[in-house]
Amino acid sequence: MIAAEGVAYHGADARAAVQGLQRKLGARRLSAEGSALVAASTEQFRGAVAPHADVLVRVADARAIGACEYGIRSWCATVGIDYDAGAATLAQVLAGYERQPAPEARAAILHALRRARRQVRLAA
Repeated sequence: MIAAEGVAYHGADARAAVQGLQRKLGARRLSAEGSALVAASTEQFRGAVAPHADVLVRVADARAIGACEYGIRSWCATVGIDYDAGAATLAQVLAGYERQPAPEARAAILHALRRARRQVRLAA
């Protein structure tokens, strides 16, 4: 495991851990620059994202923000989300986040919303 700036990542070897930490820190910085919701209270966050309850949050969104496979599986199991389904609605992930508020879950929700917004713009 390797840690920096209050963020940790573990990998199969040192190189994988460093690369994962770099992805996670980079994604966190992008989220912080692009969204006041990163620092919002849980109540403010819920209020802002709840109207998008039908957006799918994918396991790929969690991977994209740098969450490790073990962490994704563990969080899903803890909050009762079926990891093997590959996705859950934002409403389901938000309910899980409220029970187990992991920063990676918040970041995955924001990533899914940005992805959904891009898809809507492309379809228009």
